[in-house]
Amino acid sequence: MSHLEWDESLCIGVYAIDKQHMKLVELVDEFLEAVARGRGDDITEEIIARLREYTVRHFHDEESYMEEIHYPARGEHHAAHRELARSVKLFQRDLYKRRDVSVDVLRHFLKKWLISHILDCDMKIGEWVRKEEEKKKIKAGEKEVPTQAEQQAENEALSESPEAEEDES
Repeated sequence: MSHLEWDESLCIGVYAIDKQHMKLVELVDEFLEAVARGRGDDITEEIIARLREYTVRHFHDEESYMEEIHYPARGEHHAAHRELARSVKLFQRDLYKRRDVSVDVLRHFLKKWLISHILDCDMKIGEWVRKEEEKKKIKAGEKEVPTQAEQQAENEALSESPEAEEDES
């Protein structure tokens, strides 16, 4: 696969983070397209530098957001970011020192890193945010409309209460 494209399955549901993920996908896709056209070696250093620069910004923004919302798994997420940043830095160092970094290895790393990180680590942020929002709705009395079965059970419970029998007399 020499193409990486953003799709809705990568949305975590937090607009600012999703927008940055789109940019990361775009950068990785730019590299993959260059490789497919046989220009991988020419563009590798430039793409890695841009990717590293943008990743630093993205990780900072994402980590600030996790702190702001008091995301409980932020420590583990920070550790994952540090490991990913270290890996990108090692690729970049090897390129600058002219070590042989296979374009195929780099391509595999970038795709795996980006997609698996979004689908695993980042998706959990969105899930947690949605659960917290639902808890707030329930506390505020804004629970969603009950299902028909829930309404029926509530009506049956009310009709069996002693107050309901007094009203009928």
